Amino acid sequence: MPTTTYTLLHNETLANNTTTQVTISSISGSYRDLTLIVEANAQSSFFPRIQFNGDTSTNYSYVAIETNGTTALSSSGSSETGIQLYNGGSFATGSSSRAIVVTHILDYSVSDKHRPVMTRFARGNDRTEMIHAKWANIANAITSIKLYSSNGAALSTGTTISLYGVIQ
Repeated sequence: MPTTTYTLLHNETLANNTTTQVTISSISGSYRDLTLIVEANAQSSFFPRIQFNGDTSTNYSYVAIETNGTTALSSSGSSETGIQLYNGGSFATGSSSRAIVVTHILDYSVSDKHRPVMTRFARGNDRTEMIHAKWANIANAITSIKLYSSNGAALSTGTTISLYGVIQ
């Protein structure tokens, strides 16, 4: 079995809580997959989403499952304008609740098929979620990723955003 190698392509820690979106651009096509990790003490109203290559059209769809420890829920959506990284609402409930999202973007550098996206989310001790999504634009390889809130809210100070290129 081949060894998996992760190469850090982007890493930033937000210095203030006025950042409403982060765009990682000029992503090299030298890797097989990408892994995006966001760790945040988010504002209570930040609803995290991503878009690829500035594509705001309805090329995204998803299916999600989540639990809060007592209740399991599922949902799905098609013809979306971005991929939700957390379907259950906002990132966190305040500075004492840390949220982490790990998103795998498979075959990002190809331009002949839909790109699958798998996201895992955990917040404090109260919620976990998995989302499987796809980007249906087959004309372009992914060269930029925009992280934003569906309602324009800001990320909190100290949020870290890291992008890794993955080779297997």
